[in-house]
Amino acid sequence: MILLIIINSVSMIFFEKMSPGDAVWLSLTTMTTVGYGDFSPSTFMGRATTTIFMYGLAISVLTMLISEIIHIFAFKSVYFVS
Repeated sequence: MILLIIINSVSMIFFEKMSPGDAVWLSLTTMTTVGYGDFSPSTFMGRATTTIFMYGLAISVLTMLISEIIHIFAFKSVYFVS
């Protein structure tokens, strides 16, 4: 997850000429699907990298992580035998 945020942030700094703080903010809000709309990519390459890394990969990984956490809590008697 952190690697995807770093990759997308660096691409936003390079393609969109964003500050590092703005690039990380854009990556985090996009990954968590909050998307406040205060920053958005405007170039083709910025949009392409955001689509690939954030929508294609990060949201999928975040969804899998959440489902694993729910699974552990739902079946905690299997994992934590007392």
